[in-house]
Amino acid sequence: MDSRYIQAFDLIVENQGEEEFEILIQGESERGARTLALHHLSAASIGVGSKVMFSDVPTNFGPFSLQLVSNINDASRTALTILAKQHGSVIAIFTQQHFSIQD
Repeated sequence: MDSRYIQAFDLIVENQGEEEFEILIQGESERGARTLALHHLSAASIGVGSKVMFSDVPTNFGPFSLQLVSNINDASRTALTILAKQHGSVIAIFTQQHFSIQD
């Protein structure tokens, strides 16, 4: 997806496992917009607190980076969804399968 067509995005991170963990979300754009947040994600069986969502994170049609850092050893139980938007309409959906996971 060419970032020139993405005005904003929604980010959803969900713990689908039984091990709770923390996640640091770092985002940056060429135009200086920065996102930095630390969240605790509860186990999926608890429900409340097992998901975090950021809505309408602006990219202003420019390049951006997004990095998530966690203290969990197995990322296979972590779901990630990015809804790329243009003028409020979803134009693309990306999931954890579209991204690199580094151990």
